Amino acid sequence: MGITDIMYRNWLQAAAGVLVVLGVGVWGVYGVGRYWMGWDVTDRQFIPYHLACIIPGMILWQYQFFYSLFKKWRQRGNNRPLN
Repeated sequence: MGITDIMYRNWLQAAAGVLVVLGVGVWGVYGVGRYWMGWDVTDRQFIPYHLACIIPGMILWQYQFFYSLFKKWRQRGNNRPLN
C-alpha cells in the first residue's frame, strides 16, 4: 500500500463524512423550519435530499469493504468478461 492509496482512501472517507453530515443535517433544517419558524413543510419534502446524501455517503464510507468483496470474487476465478 503506497502513499497514494492512503491519500485516496482518506479522501473517500472525508467525502463520505461530509455527505453523511449533510444528510443528517437536513433533518435539523426540517425541525427548525417546521417547529420553530412555522413553515408548512412535510417530511416527504426532505427525504429525497436526505437519501441523496446518506446512500452515497454510506457507500463511500464502506468502500474498503466493497473493494475487498470484489477482490475476493475476482480471485476465485470469476473474472470472466461482463459482456
